[in-house]
Amino acid sequence: MATARPRAGPPVRLRTALAEGLSTIVTTRALLRATVVSMVSFAGVGMFVVACPLLGAAWLGSEGRGALLLAAVAASGLGANAVLARRPDAIGADTLLGATTVALAVATALAALPGAGWVVAAALLSGLGQGPQLTALIRIRHRDSPAAVRGRVFTLGASLKITAMAGGTALAGVLATQSVLTCLLVSAGFQLVATALFLLLRPGNANTATPDANTATRNADTATSGADTAG
Repeated sequence: MATARPRAGPPVRLRTALAEGLSTIVTTRALLRATVVSMVSFAGVGMFVVACPLLGAAWLGSEGRGALLLAAVAASGLGANAVLARRPDAIGADTLLGATTVALAVATALAALPGAGWVVAAALLSGLGQGPQLTALIRIRHRDSPAAVRGRVFTLGASLKITAMAGGTALAGVLATQSVLTCLLVSAGFQLVATALFLLLRPGNANTATPDANTATRNADTATSGADTAG
């Protein structure tokens, strides 16, 4: 006899899913900070990416060698995340988000200095910022998103971040045709703004916990009370 399959629930409309994800981000301070900081920071990253071919032409001999700078960014980010994977609790997610944003500001400023050495150092430092920043962002979203809407928070957050990068690349396309230096300085400015937002949007103690976190805390308190009573 065939077993009847459970009927699927009604599909969630796209507008409803987006609204739930956005509401969770806006009302959870840690998620709001991580989302806003990553958006502004990634706009600056987009500008740096556009500048790399021009930096390659200016200091490495050809525009094609600008791709080597992007390869250095990717390799540096991968190496940094490999180190973090071995000791995932060495640095808190929020601290890592702030530190990597500062690193990206410094990296972009270094790229504006004259000389091939500075440009290569900037690419390596940018990778050290970009890779762990993404790791921090994922950790924060997983930690502070309720399980029921976690997927929507991840999807919406990633969409907003990519949109911000697209805006940064469009702005860089305009500025870089006039001056690569101006493009890089504006990019560094985005990272400084992101750092300022990280400090300004510091979560308070009262409203940072998600429902899942509150449940876990209550369970821990109950267990502790039971142990005290038994003692």
